[in-house]
Amino acid sequence: MASAAHDLHLRQVATFIAVVETSSFRTAAERMNISQSAVSIRIQQVEERLGVPLLHRTTRQVEPTEEGRRFYAVVKSAVSEMERIAAELREEALLNTGSVSVAAMPSVAGTLLPKAIAALRRDHPGVSIRQFDVDSKRILQMVLDGQIDLGLTTELDDQADAIFEPLFFEECVLVLRRDDPMPAEETVSIETAMELPLVVSPAGSRLRDVIDHAFSEAGYRLRPAQEAWQMLTLERLVAAGVGAAVMPLGPASSLDPSRFRILRFAPRFGRTVGILRGRSRSPSPAARAVRALLLENVDDLIRESGLDGRAHPLARDAQPRA
Repeated sequence: MASAAHDLHLRQVATFIAVVETSSFRTAAERMNISQSAVSIRIQQVEERLGVPLLHRTTRQVEPTEEGRRFYAVVKSAVSEMERIAAELREEALLNTGSVSVAAMPSVAGTLLPKAIAALRRDHPGVSIRQFDVDSKRILQMVLDGQIDLGLTTELDDQADAIFEPLFFEECVLVLRRDDPMPAEETVSIETAMELPLVVSPAGSRLRDVIDHAFSEAGYRLRPAQEAWQMLTLERLVAAGVGAAVMPLGPASSLDPSRFRILRFAPRFGRTVGILRGRSRSPSPAARAVRALLLENVDDLIRESGLDGRAHPLARDAQPRA
């Protein structure tokens, strides 16, 4: 048996609420911007569907019956909640409010993403970004599980259920201490780098996969002196004299040039960084805004965050776009 409530239309319920609150068919008609006869028809339709009278009608005023008071209390609460949610959604659609969760791999989380967050706050101060700093493979899983709206990561082999949009090419460089006896050239071959103790990201990370592939293509098998997840740890290993670090240019370019040197590999190698999002999930207005900001302003964000290497005197050339 069909529910009587299913046959009610929102405009009928809203008209009933207006009559109860104004105690007048005429005033309710003015509030609803319809004719008084239309108000009467809608009230009649509600009463017919419910099977009980909802209003006492006199020549002076209209007041709810006991059944009408009970019905009003419920529908007023429901309509008020609908109006509240609708207002929130409108504010989110206008980017006056809202939130978006973004996970970024470490080399981007500390460089490009903070600049993007600052830019979004300038344009849409009511929208907040929740940031996660995790590795590429974890980002993919978070996207697929719906834990985050967007990922800033490198392209992976097993992301068929996600959409990857390239942003820029992230070059790998060799970082040494300033007092290292390496030649003064600004480039280094993998063959020469193999003569040094190397500190790199651990096996299993996407960055390590890229490094291992490049060394393998050059005919070498990398056997690192030390491994570390965090770029800061790699930096401190270099500072301590443990070895030279193979790391992305962005984090490397922010190092103190009086203490460190950056050598670019010849030939160059690295990875493409982009936006990862779920293929089957509809993005929120805030997520669409962040995606658009990244795609439309990537060149400025790269320059401001040092990902093009311009922040370091020994890394002047701009990065190729993906």
